[in-house]
This record gives sequence, structure tokens and C-alpha cells, in this order.
Amino acid sequence: MRRYYQGCGGIANPDSFRHFEGKGYCAEEKWDGIWAACIIQNGRPQFWSRNDKWKTEGGVSDLSKLDLSAIDDTVLVGELMAFSQAAKKQDQITYNVYDIIRYKGQDVSFRDINSRRKILETVISLPIYQNRFQITPRYYKDFKKVYEDIVKRGGEGIILKKTTGNTSYHGNTRTPHWYKVKKEVRISYVVTGYNDSTCDSWAGEVKSIIGGLYQNGKLIPVCNVGAMNASARSWFSSHRKEGIGLVVECKGYEIFKSGALRHPSLIGIRDDVEPKDCDFNQVYRR
Repeated sequence: MRRYYQGCGGIANPDSFRHFEGKGYCAEEKWDGIWAACIIQNGRPQFWSRNDKWKTEGGVSDLSKLDLSAIDDTVLVGELMAFSQAAKKQDQITYNVYDIIRYKGQDVSFRDINSRRKILETVISLPIYQNRFQITPRYYKDFKKVYEDIVKRGGEGIILKKTTGNTSYHGNTRTPHWYKVKKEVRISYVVTGYNDSTCDSWAGEVKSIIGGLYQNGKLIPVCNVGAMNASARSWFSSHRKEGIGLVVECKGYEIFKSGALRHPSLIGIRDDVEPKDCDFNQVYRR
């Protein structure tokens, strides 16, 4: 279903909100769910991942039983709040909708984002969804406060979307008009080993650092950190023995209970942190 998937073309940070606010952008929450296209045919919704997988697990099958014949031949895009840490906090699986690209047999993807939003608001206001379909709230000011409030309650962050100019929906691509602003977390690991590159052009180079944390006095490998600059990769590739046992600071967008980061990247070596201080307390206190 990649023909329906339009991704973010840029990444912004909380310090850059001044470049967006008041300049034709809106903010929407970035959900910690599973992207899915909802295709309504014969009155029933089907949920498809961008890898062409028909989602039927768990409570998703209950969503598929809803009678949506009033808006047959419609395609919605959004996030299934299922199979993620955030979804586990919900009593039931919901589908959080943020766009519509086909409505009752008519292609609306060529319309601007505000026109599509008006159609979507009308569609989602119908009682047929039984509160299982929810429209993503939209904000036009106070982006920093919106972002901080979402992160404070455990959310991932926001998406900034251009609302002026050519804002039609193009599937199977990433639009330069959408920017992700995700929360960033940091953690210190002890280098326990390496994974080597299997690519011919990077043969002999370190593909990723294996980071570990202490638990009850035992050093446990928990995370593979592959994102790093060229000089860091070169140094670790040529100083493998010296690198073992060093403390490295890494950043990502979430710390899992396992101690691993989501989308980890290397910041640098920390010579001011003792290896014994790199323990699971860094995970528990978040």
C-alpha cells in the first residue's frame, strides 16, 4: 500500500519552531502506532500496512466488523493504535485518522490539505465509528507548548504540515512539506563489541557498536548503535581493542525496557562517566 503512504521529508527540532509558527504550518500529534491505509469496500474497513500486509490481529478484527456502508469506496490514512507501547495503555484499539485521499468513489488526493481536512471532519463526525475511529487534533499556534504537553504525557512528538501552496497528497513518496519533531532521549552505554559491515564497499569497517548496561554487577549487551559520523566509525574500526570498555553517549527517540534505544545514534565518547555507572537505573528513572 505504498501508493497511499506519504511520509515526512524532513526532521526538525524543538528549537526550530519559530521557523514554522505563523508561516502557514499546522501541528498534529505523531502517534506511536502502526501506519495503515483504511480501505472501505462493500461497507467494511480493511487495514493495510505500507508493506501490503492486511492487518487482522487482535482488536483490529473488531474494527473490521464496523458497518461503514455510508462512506463506501473511501480511503483513509492514519495510525492503528495497536502493537505499540502507547497502544497498550488503551482499553481498546483505535484508528487515529489524519487524512483522506478517496471519498465515496471520488479521488480527493489532488485537493489541498485544508479541503481534505474539511471532508475528513465531516466523515469522522458520523456516529457509525462508535468512537473507534478518531480524528487527529490540529493546532495552529503555541507549537512548543503543544509539543511539550504531548511529550510530557508520554507521546512521541508532533508533525508540522504545510497548509498553504500546493499541498496535494502524493503516495509512495516523502513530502518536503511535512516535518517530524520527535522527543529525544539520551543514555550512556559501555562498548561491549561490534557488528561488522557485510557491504563490500565497507568491508572491514564497524557497522555498529554493541552497547551494554550493568545489571546486578553483570554487563549485558542491549543495543546496536549503527548511526555515527565517518570519523567515529573509522576510529572504532581501527581501534577495536581500545574501544571495548569505553563509555559512549547515545541518543534516540525512546528507551525500551530492554535498555535499547529506538533509532539510536552515537553522540561521542564520555571520558567523564565511569562504566559502572552505566546501569539500568538510566532506564528505570525515565
